[in-house]
Amino acid sequence: MNLYEDWSEIRRIFSRSLYASIATVGPDGAPHVTPIGSLMLHREPGRAFWFERFTVALPQHLDVDPRLCAMAVDTRLHFWGKALLRGGFPTAPGIRLSGTAGVRREAEAAEVERFQRRVRRVKWTKGHELLWSDHFTRGRDVTFDRVLPLRLGRMWPGHDLASKPA
Repeated sequence: MNLYEDWSEIRRIFSRSLYASIATVGPDGAPHVTPIGSLMLHREPGRAFWFERFTVALPQHLDVDPRLCAMAVDTRLHFWGKALLRGGFPTAPGIRLSGTAGVRREAEAAEVERFQRRVRRVKWTKGHELLWSDHFTRGRDVTFDRVLPLRLGRMWPGHDLASKPA
């Protein structure tokens, strides 16, 4: 999979995930994974933004080492059920992107609006009020430079059943 040529497919997979996971390394060298529900991939290949609303360790880690890996898995039940019945995924079931985070900055109004559109379907819930009604002011840009699709055994797209896994 190519980061630039397949960016629309990468964006599609990320849009089908409830959240992304961001992996970083702490100052002590220990790995850390943070769920991020606000990661939004831009139309421009390799570019994204997220809000740092509920994160604690993530900003501390990125201030020391800005490298990260983001992963999203297509969480649609229909997608998984169909793949399990057929014994194969029609497309990659998930994507990992490696890149570098920028410094924390104030969010632009268009970024706040875009995220609010994403969660508007549940605007009527108490959870929406508690999680997403306000305080989306700061976040980070990220630039991705590498993509790696998730390959789940012999079910990944393009897998040759005659070949042995590497």
